[in-house]
Amino acid sequence: MRCLRNCILLRKILSSRRLEAPQKTMLRARKFQNLTNNKTPEILHLCEAQKRALDRISFDLPQIDQEYQKKYGPGLDVFFLKCNLSAIKEMIESNLRNLLKDHDTMEDRLKRWQEISPNLVDFVSHAMPGDIFIKKRYLPYCPGAPQQFRNSPLPSPAVLKNGTTMIEFGFVDLGISFDGIDSLDPNGAPVHIFGYEMEPFCVAKTTVMLEMMKDVSTSPRSIVEEWMSSLWTQATYNTFQSSANVILQRAANSSDEKGVHEKLKAILNFLGKVPKMPRKEAITFQLKGTTIGDLLTFMQCCSLSSEVDRVAATRYYLTKALYEDEETTVGSVVMCHTKEEIGIKQLFSSCTEAVPSFAHLSSIFYLSGDRKKEYRKASSSFMGRAKDYLEDKMENYMKCVHKGTLIFIPKLGTVSANNKEMIKEVKEMDPFIVSWSNIIDYIEPSSIHAIAKEISGHNTIHYVHSCNWTSRVYGTDILDINDKAKLFFYSLGLITCEQSAGIYIGIAENAPHHYRNICSIGLGRKYVDTFFRYFFHGEDVSCACFASKCPLPMPYPFSRNDATAFVVFAYKESGIKFGQDAYEF
Repeated sequence: MRCLRNCILLRKILSSRRLEAPQKTMLRARKFQNLTNNKTPEILHLCEAQKRALDRISFDLPQIDQEYQKKYGPGLDVFFLKCNLSAIKEMIESNLRNLLKDHDTMEDRLKRWQEISPNLVDFVSHAMPGDIFIKKRYLPYCPGAPQQFRNSPLPSPAVLKNGTTMIEFGFVDLGISFDGIDSLDPNGAPVHIFGYEMEPFCVAKTTVMLEMMKDVSTSPRSIVEEWMSSLWTQATYNTFQSSANVILQRAANSSDEKGVHEKLKAILNFLGKVPKMPRKEAITFQLKGTTIGDLLTFMQCCSLSSEVDRVAATRYYLTKALYEDEETTVGSVVMCHTKEEIGIKQLFSSCTEAVPSFAHLSSIFYLSGDRKKEYRKASSSFMGRAKDYLEDKMENYMKCVHKGTLIFIPKLGTVSANNKEMIKEVKEMDPFIVSWSNIIDYIEPSSIHAIAKEISGHNTIHYVHSCNWTSRVYGTDILDINDKAKLFFYSLGLITCEQSAGIYIGIAENAPHHYRNICSIGLGRKYVDTFFRYFFHGEDVSCACFASKCPLPMPYPFSRNDATAFVVFAYKESGIKFGQDAYEF
């Protein structure tokens, strides 16, 4: 109760409009001092814009539980909503106190650096902002927690080129080719895409998806259902199972020793025989998977400005049903069935993270000349724009598959310097584009560049992104920062969030955020160049990025991680230059 009273008091102080500016500033400082155990933040040194951002701090949340109950009635799902909303409210009420307290426990260090080690203790004892934690270990990707849906689309679509070859390392579903499909000429020379992924289930799922596309009677919606929805139509179920069995039959009749891998056969055989799960049972299955403590998911729901959008997004999060209408009568084979002994360990990531932020841009910020494909109409709903984007891209993707313009071959494989056979195979393809996903988070730079230079052709462009780079750079987290600077970066992050909300349709300015995420917005931009100087050390490269010469896109509530950094590069010996998009780190 004391914490709550303090937060209410702080809100009254910051929202007061009757004080003269100097008096108001001094009062803020004294009250902040009381609330933070006499650790006075340097509020007097903030600019007026930062002070106004602090003024606008809101401790209110939309009553999503009540909004949802009005449409769907009471139930266990409403209970989970109430619990998660309560936890979010507690978080935002404690943000400022946590911001200004000491953070030097083992738990804090583990959260910050993702490891506890003698090397870490030695590093933080003398590190300065911008220093690289060189001795931090690179750990292999955890196979026990497979990523089975994509959640980090490029901030701007890749440009594909007819008549070339593309490599998708660590692809999930259709990789970066999906967003870039509009750049292909459906009547041009074919582009060959080879995807290498270590998770058998990802490969099997995409293999079936591509087989379904070959049937001209299959609708784009059916493919999106298979990909992103826990509920399917009967037609989707029939096409999925027949496609899985066609792949198995083809493999049985083939004399190719390098045909379908045994691990894939086991998964396809299981998926091709799964009995139908009724719609009601599928919804119950998904609701049982709802957990208390999934704050990010419901903070995203709170970031939407309209009740209709909030209820629709919440319903999707709870049921995983992108489509929930009269036609969807069957539970998803992919999302409602698991068999861990053969590698089917279903984890859900939202389609709202799979759809890139530019699909929700206000039309005045959208530069494409194709106005027929406007997913960002002010009158449309948030989930409606997501579905329109996925279906429209899928329609073009299927058109290219039907015409033979796009040939995607998913393979089971692990990126490693020891995988000589794969490296040789890719090198012989002379790739135009190599997409590395976020593999640079798991393999040290010298090994990445050794492989990249080996497989590069005469005009190869490499796409990489890192989700975990901040765990290698001191100064990118508020836990690293001197107390006197904490409020500066907190208020700077608030300003940036408010500004970025204005370029999207239906996003609230005062969306809830964790204080560390807010602070990392400014700190990340301050030190991201340092990381890429480390990553490209000793390499002669040309680089480009997507967001005004910064690898970090503008904050967007539905991004998996606002600190994800995206870069495109080519080795200079190729002669490739990026012109106005060049990134000089």
